[in-house]
Amino acid sequence: MPVAGASRGCLAVVLHCPIVAVRGDSVELSAKFLEEIERYAKFWPGTVRLIAFEDPNWATSFGTTIRKIESLPFELVVQSHDDLDERVFHDAAAVLCGIGHRYDHLAEMGRGLGVPVVYVAEWSRRTQNVITAIDSPNAFVKARRLFWLWRQRRRIRKSIAAATALQCNGTPTFDEYAQLNPQRLLYFDSRITDDLLINREELDGRTARLVEGAHPIQLVFTGRLTPTKGVLDLVAVAIELRNREVDFKLSIVGDGDLVDELRARIVRHQLGSLMTVLAPKQFRSELIPFVQQMDLFVCPHPQGDPSCTYLETLACGVPIVGYANEALEGVARHSHAAWHVPLGKPSALAAEIARLAIARAEVSAASIAALQFATEHTFDKTYGRRVDQLRQLAGI
Repeated sequence: MPVAGASRGCLAVVLHCPIVAVRGDSVELSAKFLEEIERYAKFWPGTVRLIAFEDPNWATSFGTTIRKIESLPFELVVQSHDDLDERVFHDAAAVLCGIGHRYDHLAEMGRGLGVPVVYVAEWSRRTQNVITAIDSPNAFVKARRLFWLWRQRRRIRKSIAAATALQCNGTPTFDEYAQLNPQRLLYFDSRITDDLLINREELDGRTARLVEGAHPIQLVFTGRLTPTKGVLDLVAVAIELRNREVDFKLSIVGDGDLVDELRARIVRHQLGSLMTVLAPKQFRSELIPFVQQMDLFVCPHPQGDPSCTYLETLACGVPIVGYANEALEGVARHSHAAWHVPLGKPSALAAEIARLAIARAEVSAASIAALQFATEHTFDKTYGRRVDQLRQLAGI
C-alpha cells in the first residue's frame, strides 16, 4: 500500500504481466518485464509503483529473475487484479495500464480522482482474432473465444475513448483507435540499447560483400517455433527458392511446439544443405552478433502482434521480408527497411526473396535504413518518449 503522506508524484503501473511468486523478501518475475519497469523508474522523476498479481503457473519464454524486493527501483504492490484496491491510486500523478476487461473501469476511476489514465494498446482487433483462431484447438473453442472477444470489445472501446491518452505499440492499434482517442503516442518496442546497434563500419563491410555477390544470400528467422509465427511456411519458401535456383542459406534460431515437425520436413524434402535449425541463443552475447551477419530476415508471421523481433532485427542492420501482417506493414511504412507479400503465400514470399537476391544494392540500401530507424527507436529513447508523455499529462 502507498506510504502515508507520500507526495502526489507517483506513477502507478498496472500491466498484464504477473508476478510468478513472492517468497519472503524476494520476488520472481519476468526478466524482460523487469527491464521495462526499470526504464519507467529511470525516467520518471518520482516513485514508480507496480501493481501486479501473483500467478505461480505463469511461464515466459524470456526467462524469469529473482530479486530482493528492497532492491527493486520501484514500489511493488501485489494484489488481485479482479479486485483492485482504489487506494493504491490516491497519491498517483498518472496511471499507466494495459487494455483488458480487468482494467476497463480505470479510465473512469481516474476521472473521479483527477488523475490521467493512459492505456497501453498492443493487439488490434484483427490481430486478436487471428491469434485466437490459430491458438484454438477446435472450432467450438475458437467460436467461444471469438464470441467472448466480441462481447468485450464494446467495453474496451468505451474505456479507450474515456482514457486521457493511449500509448500504441506499433501502427495497428495506433491506426485502429484514431477515431476513439486523438491523444495517441506511437512507439516500437524492443530491448535494444545503443551498445547493441551494429557498428556502421561492420554494416558497410557486410553490405559491400553482399553487393559483390561472392556468397549465398544469408537468410535468418529467429523466434518461437509455433503456429502463430508461421514457421512451417519456411520449408515451402526454401523449396521454392531451390526450384528457382537461388543461391541461399536459411538459419532458423529458436524452439517451440513445431521444432520436431520443422526438422522432419527439412529432412523429408532434403533441405539439410540449405536450412539449419539452431537452438535458442543468449540474446545479447549470442543472438545479436549472429543476426548481424545475416542479409535478410524472413518473417512468415500470419498475425500482426507488435513483436520486439522487428526492431531487434533492424538494429542489426538486417531488413525484413515477410507476410503483410499489420505490424510488418507499419514497420515497412515507417522504416523503409522491409518488404511484404500477401499473407499465407509462401510462393510469393520466395519470389520476393529471389528478386532481392539479385537486387542486392536494394537490400544494401534497406540495411542502412534499418540501422537508421533502429537508432531512433532504442530502448532508452522509446521509454524516454513514453515517460515524457506521462509527465506532460501529469503536469510535472
